[in-house]
Amino acid sequence: TAVGTVAPWVAKRFGFRSSGASTGAAPPTVYCGAGDNPCTAAGLGLAAPGDVALSMGTSDTFMAVSSKATPRLEGHVFASCTAPDEYLALLCYANGAKVREKCKRDFLGARADWKMFGKAISRAPPMNNGLLGLDLQLPEITPTIAKTGRFYVDADDAAVRLGDGEADADATAARAVVEGRFLSMRGRGAALGVDAAGGR
Repeated sequence: TAVGTVAPWVAKRFGFRSSGASTGAAPPTVYCGAGDNPCTAAGLGLAAPGDVALSMGTSDTFMAVSSKATPRLEGHVFASCTAPDEYLALLCYANGAKVREKCKRDFLGARADWKMFGKAISRAPPMNNGLLGLDLQLPEITPTIAKTGRFYVDADDAAVRLGDGEADADATAARAVVEGRFLSMRGRGAALGVDAAGGR
């Protein structure tokens, strides 16, 4: 959709093909557009502050509408494409589906399916008895972490090696990899200015 034209002085300053009135030619036309994530937010109807969508795919993505913006090095903040005076916060993680797939295979076996993975998660209690996990098959971009591997800590912040005495290590690992991602999204989203209270 055409939304206007480039001011002649801007066209001249930055060397656009047409410099508008100064060359006698029409100034360049400005078209609006959006990237894939803002279009996804619009398509999902994320329109009110606190509206949140998660995409758990090859990379994991968090997007949310916010009435305030706190730009940071981790994540992105855009002008909202659905509501004036609002923002779209975006987080993208490199370690998505491949991490969950590897966790499923390593802890539940090569023939495990996603139903089995879901059942394993349900066997561990919410908050996983205080155990947090970070599973990085690739260097991570949110936050930037070059080191790869599996890292677990207990409620006392002590390192834990799963399989060293846990009653149900596969359930603990499955819940840790999923809850760890959601906790990261919640905390980092809040740091970008997202308040999900009352949203959908």
